[in-house]
Amino acid sequence: MEMEQILHAYYEDNARKLRRTVDRLLLKFGGLSDSDRDDFYSLANEVFVDAMKRYDESLPFESFLYSCLSNRIKTEM
Repeated sequence: MEMEQILHAYYEDNARKLRRTVDRLLLKFGGLSDSDRDDFYSLANEVFVDAMKRYDESLPFESFLYSCLSNRIKTEM
């Protein structure tokens, strides 16, 4: 999948797919306020850009991004 397609898939409908991925990860930690969730959405944008730069196609992008997001969210928590 081309990077342009990946970008479109994650950011269409107000970044629905990226937000859904972040929400799945945050469920493990429970009880976050909306402002905290917004902070993690912003963080996810940074992680997404970094993941696109470092992606080498050895894994599906979705798995690679999930791993990057999971590691960064754990660090932030």
